[in-house]
Amino acid sequence: MGNNKINRSMSRKGNCWDNVAAESFFKTIKSEMIYRNEFKSFTHAYNHVYDYIEN
Repeated sequence: MGNNKINRSMSRKGNCWDNVAAESFFKTIKSEMIYRNEFKSFTHAYNHVYDYIEN
């Protein structure tokens, strides 16, 4: 796979195990941070999400 040594995950359609870590992360960030705040702008939301992930 090119020079980056990255392998694609190509399992059968509807197999949730390929994406479980990403789905869990997005569920957590939405329920713990996004749905609990009101953002005044894209930049305001971006900064909050960045701080949430980095801290």
